[in-house]
Amino acid sequence: MKPRRIIAIVMPKGGTGKSTLAANLAVAALQDGWTPLILDTDPQVSACNWADRRGKNNPPYVQDTMPARLRQTIEKAESMGANLFIIDTPPLSGEAGLAAARLADVILIPCGTKQKDIEALDKF
Repeated sequence: MKPRRIIAIVMPKGGTGKSTLAANLAVAALQDGWTPLILDTDPQVSACNWADRRGKNNPPYVQDTMPARLRQTIEKAESMGANLFIIDTPPLSGEAGLAAARLADVILIPCGTKQKDIEALDKF
């Protein structure tokens, strides 16, 4: 069995591909033998909507959760067999980004090459 891993995807700017990256990572991980769960902390629930379009019995799975409940959600899902948690955070993530980063083994920061994308990193 693979060990538990937590990936947080954090960027204060919207439209950088956080939810798309989360979905792609989860699908690739599933194909590699992981049991992934995307934890959607974004009020726009983009990852949840993506999962809804895929259908209820079509992994990888997505769970919407409050940032303050991330640890509990991970513990419960781990007890049910999940071993890779991908945390999709909202733009202007603030507490959601901090909560995700504190739990993460790896933090990914998707960033474009435009000046306004790079300047958004100053908000960390």
